[in-house]
Amino acid sequence: TPFALGAGTTLAGNLRYADAAEGWEPLGALVFSHEFSERLAVMASVSYDKQQFQTDVLGGQTRGGWRFSNRNDRATVPQNYFAPEYRYATDRDEERERLGASVAVAFRPNDATEIEAQWFHSNLDILTQEGSMKFAFTGEGAALVTGDPSLPIEIDPNGVLIRGTIAANSAEAISFVKNTDITSDNFQLKFKWDNGGAWRASAAAAYSKADQDSASANNDVRFTAYTVRGENGVG
Repeated sequence: TPFALGAGTTLAGNLRYADAAEGWEPLGALVFSHEFSERLAVMASVSYDKQQFQTDVLGGQTRGGWRFSNRNDRATVPQNYFAPEYRYATDRDEERERLGASVAVAFRPNDATEIEAQWFHSNLDILTQEGSMKFAFTGEGAALVTGDPSLPIEIDPNGVLIRGTIAANSAEAISFVKNTDITSDNFQLKFKWDNGGAWRASAAAAYSKADQDSASANNDVRFTAYTVRGENGVG
């Protein structure tokens, strides 16, 4: 609170740099307070930070159930193995930039009463960019390549595919971007009364408001073997 920092003027802050995914980014805060008298004091602050994250994700998608025995390569690979229908390799970048500010005013009309008002504002921008490559692992005619000594196949006793080369008849490239802006404001009002007697009183009220705006775009390009229907529905 403004009275907690003592008489006179106080100025404090810190600045540091954090090693993020794309380099060194600044983080900092500055706090200012001034006590005009034992009756009135103010305090203000501002803070800023920027962080960047990079994530590589390898995921599996199985829409029709994991293939164990009913696979496209069942005739050439007699040993059963577990495999998802699709694999996703994703490169995801996220940037978060936040600016915060606050103002507090404390007032003592007399020795027994104190009134304090606070306002805090925060603005957060989040930019997410993502690129994915999807390829069929068992679906759409995909199968392990057999008969080539340079492409060995290894399956452990539990049916886990350790090594192998998949010949896929389809692939899909997906790009995604999303920009989100979040703004919030918080207002607080506090009241305390204590004259040193048997009775004391205190009350507080708060009001918060937040807005979020988001825009996103997605692009999906797919390659696969297909046929085009001709006249009379003949492919």
